[in-house]
Amino acid sequence: MKIEYLLGLFELGQYKQCLAQLQDFLNIHANHTNALLLKAKCLFEISNSKYNRYYEAYDDFIKVLDADPTSLEALQYATYISVYIIKADPEKSLELCNKWFDLAPQVHQVEALQYRAQAYRTSKNYPLALKDYDQLISIIQLVYADDRVKLDSALAMAYIEKGQTYLNDLNNPNVALQVFKDSFKYQLPDSQYYFDIASLAFSLQDFEFGGAVALRLFSSEQTVTPQQVRAVYRQIEELIELQVFNKNLVHAKLVAASSFREIVEVNPLDNLNFIRKCMAIYPDWYVPYHFYGAELFEAEGYHESLPYIKKSLELGGMAFDVSRCLEAAYRTKKLKLQIEHWPNDGAAAYYDAAKSFYKAELNLRDQENAPWFLENRAKLYERSFDGFYSYFFRQEGLAQNNAVEIFSRCCNEYGIALTSLKRYEEADKIHSIGYAVFPFWEQLCSWSETLMYLRRYEEALIKVRQVLKLEKEQVDFNLHLQLRCREALALYHLGRISEAKYVFSTIEQEYAQFFVNNKVSESDNRILTERYADLQNVRFHLLEKETPEHAIMVWQQQLEKNPDDLCSWLMLMQKYYELNNDEQCIACANNYLALKGGALSIDTALHVYFRRGSALVNMQNFERALSDLNFVFELHNKKMPLANSDFLSLCKNLAYSYKQLGNWRSCLGYTQLALDVMAVNDGKFEEFLPAVLILYADAQYALGNRRKAHRALNKILSQQENDKQALERKQAWKKAGWLSFFSSK
Repeated sequence: MKIEYLLGLFELGQYKQCLAQLQDFLNIHANHTNALLLKAKCLFEISNSKYNRYYEAYDDFIKVLDADPTSLEALQYATYISVYIIKADPEKSLELCNKWFDLAPQVHQVEALQYRAQAYRTSKNYPLALKDYDQLISIIQLVYADDRVKLDSALAMAYIEKGQTYLNDLNNPNVALQVFKDSFKYQLPDSQYYFDIASLAFSLQDFEFGGAVALRLFSSEQTVTPQQVRAVYRQIEELIELQVFNKNLVHAKLVAASSFREIVEVNPLDNLNFIRKCMAIYPDWYVPYHFYGAELFEAEGYHESLPYIKKSLELGGMAFDVSRCLEAAYRTKKLKLQIEHWPNDGAAAYYDAAKSFYKAELNLRDQENAPWFLENRAKLYERSFDGFYSYFFRQEGLAQNNAVEIFSRCCNEYGIALTSLKRYEEADKIHSIGYAVFPFWEQLCSWSETLMYLRRYEEALIKVRQVLKLEKEQVDFNLHLQLRCREALALYHLGRISEAKYVFSTIEQEYAQFFVNNKVSESDNRILTERYADLQNVRFHLLEKETPEHAIMVWQQQLEKNPDDLCSWLMLMQKYYELNNDEQCIACANNYLALKGGALSIDTALHVYFRRGSALVNMQNFERALSDLNFVFELHNKKMPLANSDFLSLCKNLAYSYKQLGNWRSCLGYTQLALDVMAVNDGKFEEFLPAVLILYADAQYALGNRRKAHRALNKILSQQENDKQALERKQAWKKAGWLSFFSSK
């Protein structure tokens, strides 16, 4: 048996099995230092209060040190057990600590000093313990200068332990409180610390600091026990009844009454009266207005809450004031506000506000307001991201509630919003940062979608397959289908067509089998219908490798199976559009819209009305065509800009339709828009130029601007000297008389 095999068992967490086999190994290799170290580590890992084998582990670690005095791993374990578990021999503990401190690299000297300070406390040598804590604080600032998370965490505990030395060992609460004030700069790892410090501050009548600690306790992301909440809240209430007022106490009381309403058993009416009293005492402070507005808002009094929320924002405000102000204004007056002055609030607060706003968006969003909701959701997430980024990467800001997991989730949701805004490069960067600080599989899903839009298909495929390797319990069938479709599309775009076809065939089978094997609820069926659209999108791409006639046959077969299949009608419309079969294109569009019934997404509306409108132009049905094309133009202006090539095609069709109906001014306006787009794109889209210039020339001529009309024709002929339409017009207008040309505008 090789030691590498035993090390593998340990790494897998199979400590008891490793320990059992180590006994046999050590019977043969009694002086094998690494095996003895591994045995000691196994004993340490399996030990607890009920199964105590720490003493055996300690003895084995000492044996390793006898054989190899420079073994840092054995030294670390032995020191920890001696200082924190056995505690029987302070002198031996100090000897181990000093040896570890002398041998360890600087990063491990932090732990060595922490252990030695504790050993001094155990031996009641408090001056040396305090000296070590001061040295510890200095080394922490040096070692973790570039790692804000470790810096704040280590400094918090160093100050806490130093303060506890003054409080519990030296019975000096006043000095202890001063030390705890230094620790307050950092996020403490347990709510019990906040509770103890708040209680100490109140007992020493430092009500300002006590209120600040209570506020941190009630606002903490950590688990706070009901007993802690009730005890601190009662202390605050008693102080306020005694007319002990300060902003920290008031703020803490209001947070507790809001976040722990049932635990503190607050009467809503009494709470509102108290807030009004605070408004009178602090008329220029945003906090009472924030909470008064919040109480009314949460009771769905959106109209009544809005003045107080706006007042809070005017005075400084909080992150939730932004999301509530936007939502309340929209709910009551359909106002789509823009926030000018954003509160200086924490990253976690903006993250919670963004999630709250997104929840409202899901309930209120429609085709008309969707861009406004999306834009403001992205702005809220941006504020959150900026705060987290400043803390984790620029070493700026306070440590409160800056958990790396929340930062990563913020990156994921911000990246999703940016992708929806078509800001793909930014989304890619945000997802990359989020996954680097804290990897989780949902980020990979969102990131892969962004990469697909960026046409970085190989990277997208890798991330999709990482998620697909997870257990089925982690990824539901809806997401599984979505990812499998993305996998097939990535393979298609990479030219791996046979693999893409195989994946597509598998997806079809999985989709059909799911309905056979599972009872599907109405809501699940609605979601899976959306995934069926993804499936049909893959089919559409794979059919791009076939002839258009074959593709049409496949879509017709799909409709024979399910005449109400919206996706098939949409795809069939697209194929007829590509083949210039205008009549069938229009019929498919009509069937799709009739089946769809309700409002379309902006993307789909652009797609359907643009193609039907273009087909109607070709069919010489100009009035109906204008109805569709003007709708597309409005969507382009207000919600979702078209690509330049599509916009030029739209302008050309609009201009041509208005020409046929004799509306020359509108014809001229759209040709001018098209020419402006081509001008700023520096020679791109030249294929549109002759047709647009002909329409422009016709409009100018009809409106009496004959000099401009001839210039347009000359521009065409300078590039294509045999252009038939330009030559015909030049000849016809010449016959109309040069006098009219010379007298024109």
